[in-house]
Amino acid sequence: MPLKTLRTFDDSIQANLVKAKLESRGVLCFLKDEHSVTMNPLYINTLGGIKLQVPVEDLKEAEGIVKEMEANLTLNKEEELLTCPNCGSPELYHDFKTYGIFEWIVTMAIAFIGIVFPFMYKTVYKCKNCDTEFKNE
Repeated sequence: MPLKTLRTFDDSIQANLVKAKLESRGVLCFLKDEHSVTMNPLYINTLGGIKLQVPVEDLKEAEGIVKEMEANLTLNKEEELLTCPNCGSPELYHDFKTYGIFEWIVTMAIAFIGIVFPFMYKTVYKCKNCDTEFKNE
């Protein structure tokens, strides 16, 4: 049974949530590299994250289920609909990881001093329509 990677994740909790949703709808799926990344988080970039894989024949159905999950609208702390400050669209990427100049400078400084290469990033929301990145304070 050939498998196809549907999504990749940085943490096993979110990967298992999506896996549980797919399995509850009758779609067989597997998490590749879950234990390696969980035991050593520095392997995320080396292995390409935790891969959610489904059989090729179930790929269309699984994509539909995941898109349905991602279409859920986001609410802010006041239980109001969170929208893009630039275009007003409610279609957002959640937990989008972005790298700014500050993150790169700190990463390079730590790499130079400690001979390790940590990746610093900020987690933000990103609009699917206009690509604006913003934090919800």
